[in-house]
Amino acid sequence: MKIDLTTMVLSRPNTWLEIVGRREPGGELGIYLSTLQSDARPREIFRVLPLGERGDVLAAEPEATAAVATLRAAEGTVELLFDREGRTRIRSEGVGFRLFRPEPREAGYQADYPFEIGGGRIQVNAYRSAKQYMITVLEGKYAIDAPWDGVTCRTIALDFAPSADGSAEIAMEAFDSSWEMSSTYEDRFTACKAEAESAFERWLQATPAPDGGYPETRARSAYALYAPIVPPHGLLGRKTLLISSGFNGVWSWDHAFNAMGLAGWQPDMAWDQLLAPFDHQDEYGAIPDVVKNREIVWNFVKPPVHGWALRHMLRKTDRLDRLAELYPKLSSWTNWWFRYRDYGGSGFPQYNHGNDSGWDNATVFAVPGALEAPDLSAFLIIQMDALAEAADRLGRADEAANWRNRSEEHLSRMLERFWDGDMFVFRRVGTGEIVRTASLLHWMPVILGAKLPQPIVKRMAHMLGPKGPFLTDWGLATEQPASEYYETDGYWRGPIWAPVTYIAASGLADAGEGELAREIGRRFLRLCAHSGLAENYDPITGEAYRDKFHTWPASVFQLFAADEATATAGRG
Repeated sequence: MKIDLTTMVLSRPNTWLEIVGRREPGGELGIYLSTLQSDARPREIFRVLPLGERGDVLAAEPEATAAVATLRAAEGTVELLFDREGRTRIRSEGVGFRLFRPEPREAGYQADYPFEIGGGRIQVNAYRSAKQYMITVLEGKYAIDAPWDGVTCRTIALDFAPSADGSAEIAMEAFDSSWEMSSTYEDRFTACKAEAESAFERWLQATPAPDGGYPETRARSAYALYAPIVPPHGLLGRKTLLISSGFNGVWSWDHAFNAMGLAGWQPDMAWDQLLAPFDHQDEYGAIPDVVKNREIVWNFVKPPVHGWALRHMLRKTDRLDRLAELYPKLSSWTNWWFRYRDYGGSGFPQYNHGNDSGWDNATVFAVPGALEAPDLSAFLIIQMDALAEAADRLGRADEAANWRNRSEEHLSRMLERFWDGDMFVFRRVGTGEIVRTASLLHWMPVILGAKLPQPIVKRMAHMLGPKGPFLTDWGLATEQPASEYYETDGYWRGPIWAPVTYIAASGLADAGEGELAREIGRRFLRLCAHSGLAENYDPITGEAYRDKFHTWPASVFQLFAADEATATAGRG
C-alpha cells in the first residue's frame, strides 16, 4: 500500500520514531526522521538528503509504502524503514546520504552534539529532542561536520558515502541514558524490508473484512491504526495507540472510539486503550484530559463515553479479568461527576468549559460559564447501565441493582429537566437559565436510544434526518449550516466529526431508526473514501480539515463498515 507523506507518516507499532514529509521553503518535500515524544522540541531529529559523489545534495522524489520510504534520485536511491525492534535502518544504492540537523528555530538552552566512539559508531545527543541515538555504520564511509561552540553544535551533518559496491547502510538506535549493544545486525536491510512488509500485511489481513464498498479506505484505516502504536514509555505505561502523529498522546474520549474499533479483532489492545487514561485516575475519581509520554493535563476533562464504549466492547470481547480491572475505576469516574461537578446542587453534573464536552468551541459555549448539559446526563445514564451489566458479570448483584436504580431515576429527572417539548436544552449552573443554539450538541442525548420516549425519538429522527437542518450530502454538520454562527472550517461550529456521527447513528439504530442510522453511516463511509481519514470535514464540500491522518475516523470507518455488513446480511 502506498502512503502519501504530505498527509501521512511512516511508522510501525514498536517505535516512537516516524518518517514524515515537511514542505520546505523552496517547495520541495523534505523527508525527516522525527519523534513522537511530547517533550521533543523540535520533534524532527534529522532531515535525510541524498548525496552525489562530491557530497552535493541531489534532487529526489520521495515515495513511501506502509513499510519503507524511498528518496529516488536520478543517480540512485535512499531507503528508510524501522525494523522489528524499532531501530531505524537506512540504505543507499548508487548515492550517499546525509543526516542533517539544522540550526534551531527556538530560543533556549542548546546542547546537541555528535561524537565518534570507535568501531564504526557515532553517538548523537539530540538534547532538544529529548533523546540520544547510537548510529552503527554497517557499510560505507562516514564524515561528521558539526561545528562546536564549546557547549553545542548548532548544526549537525552526518554524511555516509557508499563503499566500492555502491551501497551505504546504517542502523540507528534510540536511548535515554544508557546504550547497550542489542544487535550485531546480521539481518541487513533487504531482510528487514521483507519483515516490515509482512508485518503490516499480517495486520491488514487481521483487520475486519467489511469495507463498506471501499477496499482502499479499509486498508488506509488499518494503517492509521497501525502506525501510531507506541511501546510503553514515560507516563504511558501500556502499549498505546496515539490519537495521531500530530496529536501525539491520548485524549480521554478519542481513545474510547479506538478501543471500540479494535475490540473485535485486537481485544487485548482494545482493553489497553480503554484503560490507558484510567492509569492516571486521581484520588477523587477524575481522569485527565490528555496524557502524553511526558505530559499530563488536568485543567479539563472529557465526556464520560466510557460506559457506552464498554457496552460495545462486551459484545465483542468477554474478558472478566480486564472488566474487573476497569469496574472500580469506571465506578469512581461516574461518581466523580455527581460529587465534584454539580456546583449548583441540582443533581445534574456540569461542563465548566467546552473542552470538557469534547466540543471545544461549540456555540453552546459561546457565553462563558458552567452549564448543566443533557448530553452529559445521557452519557452518565448509559454509563450506569454499563456498570450494572459489569457488576452482574462480576457477581455483584446488589451493586448492579443500585446502578440500575440510579440510572432510571436520573433518566426520569433528566427528561424533565432538559426536554422542553421541542429539543434538549442546556441550563446555566446556579440560575437554571435555558440555553438554546443551533448546535448538534443539543441532539447528542440520542445516545440513549430505546430509553427515550417515542415522541422524542421521532423528533430526533426528523432533526437528524434528510429533512432536518443538520444532515448534508456528506453527513451531520455540528452547527446548522443556516446558522449565523456556522463556520466552514470552524472546528465544532460546522464541520463533520467522526465520533459524534457514530454516537448519533448508534443511538438512532438502538431507538429503532435503523434505516436512518444506515444512511448516516453510508454517507460517512463515502466521506472517508473521498477525503481520507481527517480530524473533521467540511459538511458542504466534504473537504478534509485539520489533522489529515487521524485514528478515530479510521475506527469509526471500520465500525460503520461492520454495521453496514451486518445490516446487509440481515436483509439477505
